[in-house]
Amino acid sequence: MKKLSLSVAFAAMMLSSGFVACNKDDDAPAPKSLYTRMTNNSPAALAKVVDDFIGIVVADNRINGVFVAFGTTSSQEKVLNLRNHLIDQIGEAAGGPFTYKGKDMITAHRGMNITDAQFNALVEDLGKALTQNGVSMADINELVGILAPLKPQIVV
Repeated sequence: MKKLSLSVAFAAMMLSSGFVACNKDDDAPAPKSLYTRMTNNSPAALAKVVDDFIGIVVADNRINGVFVAFGTTSSQEKVLNLRNHLIDQIGEAAGGPFTYKGKDMITAHRGMNITDAQFNALVEDLGKALTQNGVSMADINELVGILAPLKPQIVV
């Protein structure tokens, strides 16, 4: 009888500690996505990052020659298209409610002859735009880590 009581008491203790542990886990907030940390779930905040990014790239003499065709008045539709693709690509990469619908990176960059230095300048410019918009260095590094595997598809 004493063995049965000890067994029941032990089982009750194990079950109750299991429920307590589950409750603690259930109460813990889910970690915020990179998109949430970067934009506070605001598509407008992401659009501002991309707009700032495009402005920085246009002013960057290391790489703006690659985008010269986008700067003409007749190509404003191209600029808007690029902008929307960047919003979708960055938003999706960061875990936001976006889906990139553009061309694959090889097709999109074919014939552009992008070098390592140009790619690195573009990444640096993205970092500047993110910093200007209050994104932490840790989150910038996380986003760059997500996008970096695209480099072999972009650089010739």
